[in-house]
Amino acid sequence: MNRRVVITGMGVVAPNGITLASFTDAIQNGVSGIRHDAELERLQFSCQIVGKPEISTEHALKYFSELELRNFNSSGILYGVIAGIDAWKDASLPMQINPNPDWETGTIFGTGTSGID
Repeated sequence: MNRRVVITGMGVVAPNGITLASFTDAIQNGVSGIRHDAELERLQFSCQIVGKPEISTEHALKYFSELELRNFNSSGILYGVIAGIDAWKDASLPMQINPNPDWETGTIFGTGTSGID
């Protein structure tokens, strides 16, 4: 069975951009997201480079409440929710709580590490 999917919106959280605009600018200008990580240096890891998105608390609070962020420790979920909400908004889909789910619309996101930094 052939089923078609239409991509109507995009969102991104990447080491070189945490919005679609910043990511697009970075890839068009050859900006890498790879950098030295002071925490890995402090822990005396032999490898001290990361390709990890930098999400400030201020930015995360645009997507989560303070209560939701308390003891939150899954970076993969954080990145996916931010990218998913941005994609939803980019598609101009309604952001409302509806008691009747829209089973025809959804967001797909993935992460390579499932919260492991």
